[in-house]
Amino acid sequence: MFPRPPRLSLRSRLPSVTVRRASNSNPWPDIQDAPSEKPLRSWVHRASRISNFMIIPAVILYAVFVADFGDHEHVFQPPRRWLAAQKAAFFSLSPEEQRLAGIASGSSKTSDEGSDASRT
Repeated sequence: MFPRPPRLSLRSRLPSVTVRRASNSNPWPDIQDAPSEKPLRSWVHRASRISNFMIIPAVILYAVFVADFGDHEHVFQPPRRWLAAQKAAFFSLSPEEQRLAGIASGSSKTSDEGSDASRT
């Protein structure tokens, strides 16, 4: 009948491929001529860290001591009362400091003047 066609071998037509073993070599070799990429961390990272350490505490302090939450009692009232007491203590003089400065309080001044008038 018809002559049989010759057998074609696939191995002879494909290029030879060498198989690398992962145990003997690095499967992801370094590229020799790759440009070194400078990361974006230079100034952006520094700026974001500085802003985190400055802006977040500032917002928290503003919320605790300044922000208006209405006239009702809220969770930040005790720290606000403490701050008001500290400011009052800082900006006022003790009775001894008033005496040294020559500033008499209103009640003691009237009693001193009354006693001076009775002596004369």
